Amino acid sequence: MSVIQNIRDKYARVMVILIAVSLIGFILMDAFSNKASLFGGNNTTIGKINGKEIDYIDFERKVKVQEDQYKTQGYNMGDAARQNAIENVWNAEIAQTLLADQYSKLGIQV
Repeated sequence: MSVIQNIRDKYARVMVILIAVSLIGFILMDAFSNKASLFGGNNTTIGKINGKEIDYIDFERKVKVQEDQYKTQGYNMGDAARQNAIENVWNAEIAQTLLADQYSKLGIQV
């Protein structure tokens, strides 16, 4: 038992320092990967498609429009229908962004 106590006495500080350095490392890693949210910035970007940022507020507005269309068609708006609306809007955003890039490359104006 004295061997275990001896290890605890000698290496307790090392373990505390190691844990503290690890925690600081995780915090700094998060700070450098997403600067705006750590320091109180108002980052509402939920994704990027070909470098174009998709804003959460606009995306949620489009999802709401999609949900309203489902309601007018008589669908019951449960979790599955909401998820379906979100997926449809996201896929439409992808298609619109990618097609707009291709249109501009080809010189087509829509």
